[in-house]
Amino acid sequence: MYYADNWEDSEGFRPYLYVDVSDAFEQWKEAIRQYQMVRGGVSSFAYFEYYTAHLQAMGALVGKKFAVALDVEEYAKRRVVDSLR
Repeated sequence: MYYADNWEDSEGFRPYLYVDVSDAFEQWKEAIRQYQMVRGGVSSFAYFEYYTAHLQAMGALVGKKFAVALDVEEYAKRRVVDSLR
């Protein structure tokens, strides 16, 4: 299971995997604007601006235009390999 980075639940979040979402960014903008909370009907928080900037910042960290950061449970980060070759 992957956990997405968001401002509401950021405590303890440690990016583990970054996904390039540059190709889907325009579609994401259309989709997220359908939500009442993004249009200001639920909260005055600037969701659209925050997440647009956040996707761009995550992208900058990994050399992409836009990216999302995901985390997994600590036990899922355990990997066993026979060699580093």
